[in-house]
Amino acid sequence: MGVALVTGGAKRIGAEICRALASNGHSIIIHYRNSVEEATELSEELNKVSKSAIIRADLENLDDVKSLVPKAVKFFGHIDILINNASMFEYDNIKSINSDLFNRSIATNTLAPILLIQAFAEQSLEAQGCIINLLDQKLENPNQDYLSYTASKTALAGLVEPLAIG
Repeated sequence: MGVALVTGGAKRIGAEICRALASNGHSIIIHYRNSVEEATELSEELNKVSKSAIIRADLENLDDVKSLVPKAVKFFGHIDILINNASMFEYDNIKSINSDLFNRSIATNTLAPILLIQAFAEQSLEAQGCIINLLDQKLENPNQDYLSYTASKTALAGLVEPLAIG
């Protein structure tokens, strides 16, 4: 089976994705930012059925983003599956939106996944890889809340759609 890098893999949906892939024989690289305890516990759990490793990276930090795929490749030699699950989800609306939150949302939810896709593609030029970007139901059912988050996920959807055509 293949090797999967799951961003935001330590908790919630990300952890369940890691469990499902590991139970099907995939080796897992669990990315986390602040959840070192959860990532460590999950890695220990997954190591009972497969192989796993953990990597810390702050997806708001460009250097961390650029080093994530190369660090992941060092564990298992390659990556076959990239799952962009991590996201920043903070409340704002038209009255409270500000440039700091907006820029952090774009960095984490749009720019980081695009740069990870780029790095993934470079390391897997010879192989057929799989990229999954988790978006949100807000793209289909928008409302006036979480404007920065919704804008960043909409931008990600718009950027990756042309890439899927290849």
